[in-house]
Amino acid sequence: MKANKKDNSLDTLVELGLRPVSQVFNQIRYWSALDDPSEEKWDYISHYTRTERREMGIGSAPAFNARPIIAALLVVLLLVGVGTGGWLAWPYLNQRLFGARESAQMEVVTGYMVHLGARDLGVIEDKAAMESFVSSWLAEQNAASQEGISYVIAQNISYDEVLIDATYCATLQDVQNAFVKHATLDVAQ
Repeated sequence: MKANKKDNSLDTLVELGLRPVSQVFNQIRYWSALDDPSEEKWDYISHYTRTERREMGIGSAPAFNARPIIAALLVVLLLVGVGTGGWLAWPYLNQRLFGARESAQMEVVTGYMVHLGARDLGVIEDKAAMESFVSSWLAEQNAASQEGISYVIAQNISYDEVLIDATYCATLQDVQNAFVKHATLDVAQ
C-alpha cells in the first residue's frame, strides 16, 4: 500500500511515529506496518540517525569528547618541555651571551686612522712605522723609475688620532698591504 495525500493514512502514520520513504546516508526507509500497527516488529529508536534522536530528545545525554583534553595536555607538555630546556640550557647560554663581555677586558689605546684620499685603510697603533714605510715605498718606486723622472703619491695621506680598544686595531702589515694596493703615483712637477 502506498501512502498518498488523498487519504488520511499519512496523518495516521505520522501519529504513529512512522516516516515516509526517504534516503538518509544511503539507507532507504520504508513505511512499516501500514495495515496493522499491532503486527509491527520494527525497532524505531535503533534506526533513527543521531540528529533525529537529538531532535526527538532521545539519548540526548552529552557525549564525552577527549579532543580538547588532549589538546590542552599537549600545550602543557610543550610549555613544560620548553621551560625545562631553558632551565637546563641557561648556564651555557648565560656564559656564551654575557660571560664573553665580562671576561674580555677593554684595553683603550691611542690609535691612528690612516686615510689615503677618501679611503680609510685602517687603525694602527704605530704612526711612525707607517710613515717610514710610505717614505721607503716611495723611494723604491723612484729608484726603479727611469732617470730624471720622480714620482709622488697622488692621494693625500692623513692620520687621525682616535681612542680605540686594542682588539679593533689592524696589524701594520694589513694597512701597508692596503696602502700598496690603493696608492697611485703621479709624476712630480
